[in-house]
Amino acid sequence: MFLIIYIILFLLSLVSMGEIRKTPAGERRILLAVLAALPFIAVRLLYSILSNFSNNTTFSLVNGNAFVQLAMATAEELVVVVIYTIMGLTLAKFDYDPPKQQGAELLNSNGAAPGYVSPEQYGYPPYQGSQGMQSGGRNQQWGNQNQQVRNDGRAYSPRQQRV
Repeated sequence: MFLIIYIILFLLSLVSMGEIRKTPAGERRILLAVLAALPFIAVRLLYSILSNFSNNTTFSLVNGNAFVQLAMATAEELVVVVIYTIMGLTLAKFDYDPPKQQGAELLNSNGAAPGYVSPEQYGYPPYQGSQGMQSGGRNQQWGNQNQQVRNDGRAYSPRQQRV
């Protein structure tokens, strides 16, 4: 599976090289860092394939040669991480600052979007903050005209007649 992903990454890198002129100048380093890391990733992938599918004890994870593991796995990962870290730290910060007044002309006089209907226009009382929710919710804050009282003194709505 990793081999397939590596091949796809390699092919995408080649396709991206053809489109590098369209890439902003500061971000071309990303593609160059990926291309620089591909050989190291290939060696690491080769070590993984050999350690899993080869009968050679040199590449065994348990009884294998420690120098081979150091040279083909650990060092390769370290180099890739260093390449990507240096590339990431040297990139210019992407500073997106949208225009402050963009779309302000679309708001109505209340500061709401056209077609917005406030809860008050539907007959609901205005929002009072979170006090009502802390004291038991909507029924205690605004009252429920449909509430009835059971024999044991607990309130219930006619919809909630199951006990």
